[in-house]
Amino acid sequence: PTQPILFIVREFTNGGAASMAVRLISRLTHHYEIDLLIAGPSDARMLGRLPGSVRVFHLQMGYPEEAAYSLGEKDPLGAMELFLRRQGVAPLEKSYRAVLATSVFPNWRAALAVSLVQSPRKLVFLVDEALAFFHRMSPRERAAIESCLLAADLVLPVSAKLQEKMASACPALTGKPWEVFYPPIEEPPADLTPAAIELPRDL
Repeated sequence: PTQPILFIVREFTNGGAASMAVRLISRLTHHYEIDLLIAGPSDARMLGRLPGSVRVFHLQMGYPEEAAYSLGEKDPLGAMELFLRRQGVAPLEKSYRAVLATSVFPNWRAALAVSLVQSPRKLVFLVDEALAFFHRMSPRERAAIESCLLAADLVLPVSAKLQEKMASACPALTGKPWEVFYPPIEEPPADLTPAAIELPRDL
């Protein structure tokens, strides 16, 4: 493929979500170029587990006051989009074969990046119950999450029960196409073919 695949995560520290991302990346890196966009904190040990060919990018953590008002208080989503694009991070300025968003909620930077990146194929993984508190989130977080889910082609919960529970808490999930995805456990052999990766449909 001429275009790489982009993974987007809310953080990359020691934990189940980051470990799942490492395993997925390790499987796909044999067949695709991989970029990783991290919206929050990262851990050197977790970064050290990535294949050496993976390109890693970081979003700024701050949100300057001028960004909040640059497009007016009535357009918070537009102000957030402008803030992210002004960072000049490469993944926001190129096209990808597919975007895989793993554990991006409730981080608004990660969620909004999913909708901003140019790609014809966007998969969003649900690996925890972060959306259970959707109604308590700030308008900024809710707007970013809704934008992310609107852009998603497919939602991949780790169980049907999790999908049902999160859809009851977050209306933006209702009616979205979804398939249960069982996270990989072991590292694959180097000669593993794409068909054996068990990601839903073709990337």
